[in-house]
Amino acid sequence: MRNFYSVHVLLPHEKIRQRKEEKSLSPVVLTVRCRIWKSDGSATETGRCFIRTRLKEDTTAFVAFVEKFSTSVTSRRSAILKVRSASLAKPSMSLILSLSEREGCQDDISLGIFPSQRETFFYCKCQLFVIEATGLKTECGVYETFPEGLKAELGWKIQLPLTKAYLMQRRTAFLPNDVLTFQCEFTFSTGIEFERVEKTEFGKSAATEREIALFPSVGEDLMSMQKDGVLSNTQLRTSTEAFPAHTVVLSARSPVFRAMFSSDMREKSNNCVDITDLEADTVCRLLLYVYSDTLENLDWESARNLYVAADKCDVNSLKHKCALYLKQNLQASNCCSVLEMADRHQDADMKRTVQDFMAVLEDDFLFSDDWIELEKKKIFPNWLQKLSALYF
Repeated sequence: MRNFYSVHVLLPHEKIRQRKEEKSLSPVVLTVRCRIWKSDGSATETGRCFIRTRLKEDTTAFVAFVEKFSTSVTSRRSAILKVRSASLAKPSMSLILSLSEREGCQDDISLGIFPSQRETFFYCKCQLFVIEATGLKTECGVYETFPEGLKAELGWKIQLPLTKAYLMQRRTAFLPNDVLTFQCEFTFSTGIEFERVEKTEFGKSAATEREIALFPSVGEDLMSMQKDGVLSNTQLRTSTEAFPAHTVVLSARSPVFRAMFSSDMREKSNNCVDITDLEADTVCRLLLYVYSDTLENLDWESARNLYVAADKCDVNSLKHKCALYLKQNLQASNCCSVLEMADRHQDADMKRTVQDFMAVLEDDFLFSDDWIELEKKKIFPNWLQKLSALYF
């Protein structure tokens, strides 16, 4: 009789979360790959097996009200709320809103989460918003935890980015009638919903896969033709450099180029497209994406320039990726310029994201040169006036 044994491999949650933040993992799917082989002798056949496990999830969303906030949430008093699961008759967790007990941080607001059944609590994600009197939601972060990170007597504590002093100073917006309103969205796992073997393949060796990987992809071959000018029939010309290109590739990726080369426009007859308002580096990056769907060494400046180029040429997938990079790297020093750019290119989603970001900046941002310059241009007079009212 053959002997079989299994080995448990632990994946630290912190490493998984770090990879997710780096955008190298799907937000909802964790894929693990392992290799299994015989320790002695030789395998007569190679194969691959695909196994799927799905966790059982319970999602609860609700709006909570903390009345008499100024007196109910102090260093001595806390606001307590019971969260009821949709699938369980009794409350699944308790929430306690209190001030921090850390020295020098007594004004910080923390949210304590205490699961009622810790032994069946596998995972929890919490997303919080504070709702203003106008209905505008201020995001307070997304938080995740696993039960091994919980201490039964302390629960799970979340430090909110908004202090009590900040809310009290802006009580008109955040505390109408001394009531704090916040929205909570909880997703927690209570076990395994199913686990099964989905597919098994035999006869495909790892060596064959490695051999296939040695050959260039379609994108790499096309990019090589563009760089070497092989069979090119047009050029993209900036003020400093000209880049060989193929009208069929440009037309396939950009409706603007397709219309240009499908009609009797000057660019078609001259075999040249002048785009002197774009820098050579930007056009080079644009061609790399058009030919190979690749973005390399993206930084703030190149992402902003590529966003403009993608909008000009109507390459929507590139525009979306650049917009995502800019939104994820917003800072007080660059948000005004991004807001102007979003308005210039009529990007409502980008504009809304930047405005939400600016709404939670520190007071001294209103006195920065960027803010003063934005007020002078009078691009968003009504919104600027409303935002100023939140600070004062």
